[in-house]
Amino acid sequence: MCNSNSVDNEKDVDISVGDPDNGIRTYQGSSGPDKPAMNTFSVNPNTTYGHIENLLSPIEYYYLGGFTQGEPIYNGGTPVVRTSLTNNNSTCTLPPNPIISGSVTPQHAVNEYYTKRNTYEGILYTYFQNIDNGNTDSVLQAINLTFPSQAQQMRDDLMAQSPYVSTSALEAAANSGVLTDPLLLEVCLANPDATQSEGFLDLLEFNIPNPLPSTMIQTIYQSWGNQTARTILENQLAESNAELGRLSNQIIQFYKLDSLSHHDSIVNMLESHENKDSDYELVDIAIADGDFVKADQLMAAIDTNYTLTTEEQSEHNNLVSYIDFRESLNNLGKSYLELDTNELNTLRNIANMHSGSASNYARNILCFGYQECEDPPSQLIESGNKRFYDFDKKQITGDFPTTSISIQPNPASNQINVRLGYDLSPKLFWIELYDMKGMQVLREQITGEVSNVNIENLVNGTYVYRIQENGIESNNENRLMEEGKIIIQH
Repeated sequence: MCNSNSVDNEKDVDISVGDPDNGIRTYQGSSGPDKPAMNTFSVNPNTTYGHIENLLSPIEYYYLGGFTQGEPIYNGGTPVVRTSLTNNNSTCTLPPNPIISGSVTPQHAVNEYYTKRNTYEGILYTYFQNIDNGNTDSVLQAINLTFPSQAQQMRDDLMAQSPYVSTSALEAAANSGVLTDPLLLEVCLANPDATQSEGFLDLLEFNIPNPLPSTMIQTIYQSWGNQTARTILENQLAESNAELGRLSNQIIQFYKLDSLSHHDSIVNMLESHENKDSDYELVDIAIADGDFVKADQLMAAIDTNYTLTTEEQSEHNNLVSYIDFRESLNNLGKSYLELDTNELNTLRNIANMHSGSASNYARNILCFGYQECEDPPSQLIESGNKRFYDFDKKQITGDFPTTSISIQPNPASNQINVRLGYDLSPKLFWIELYDMKGMQVLREQITGEVSNVNIENLVNGTYVYRIQENGIESNNENRLMEEGKIIIQH
């Protein structure tokens, strides 16, 4: 909610298969009463699907009437993105990417955050008390102990818990083979919120003892738009969580930009998030603090609490190696500028992975301390309709002269030098910096072949930089020319 994208010729929203920790809620905005999501989409999405490519379960998107860029274009065939017009007012309580100026701690925002968090936790408690009557294990055990002669009793028990039967309980009931097709269909239709995934439909159609016919599968699919008391509760949770996220980002952004140190406050706020990205930010803070025991504990918890993709697990393991490397130096009383040959080779191995924060840390140390500064590899890899370098720093190709863009030094202290390597006219170029939460903290026009950009007011940390081209020719506007990461260390 309340996001925007001004870059044309790209997907605004990409809902992909592959990461079980990522997803999107069914109702964008809210229903009952209908409220718009208030996202601002790009003007010209140049993709097969339009603004949204959705490879997961269907979503219902509510947009505000009369708001031209608020209605997404969807060209995806199967209606997995349904749009609904509403004339109700915006649900946005804060602007996107809010920045608080001044030196006064936003205690009112902190108080509001924790008040709303208590409300969220209350709703969450109610939700889990309703799901399977608060005891999924007991429901699963009862299903596994049910005989075929007790099919009607199983049906009655599950219907009594509807619409709060969990997906796990529905899968167990289907796999038990106890329920007849009509009884299983009835239970599924009474719990539409728990059936909304292609994987669940595939299970019912192909992988249970008595697969359901395709007509019944279609009936379950068509029930996905039905609203229940559970739908309303899940919408309340989603809205409350989104508002908490906006408040939290606002507070952390203030803490990072303020001249005073808010180290402990940032840590407390990140710890309250309880999600993977925030946990990795806590790891970065622990590394910067030299608290490698804490970093090890956080990494172990991430490994336990989250399901990582193959690529994420590889990056995770590389970060563990980097933490072990830094911890060994700390135990020897050495800095990373005093490495011997073996230690340098260990650091080079970490850097050579070319992906993830650990490789960035290692490459920056090698460049800053040992002048081993590598350029992006020249070999391109095909991925669908996109081309990109197999390197964390990606150079975007387009209809402009071959460039040699450089951002130096890295790590940087008070300023960075941006070198484009060719005449700028008649186009305009900008450098943008984003913190690791995705919030823009700097945007400055590049005024020459080499421009000096002041960064002395930014706090220490890792940032993403983007070089944007805004040309006067319509087919060259809003081009992303370069993207990468830079470390600021004052």
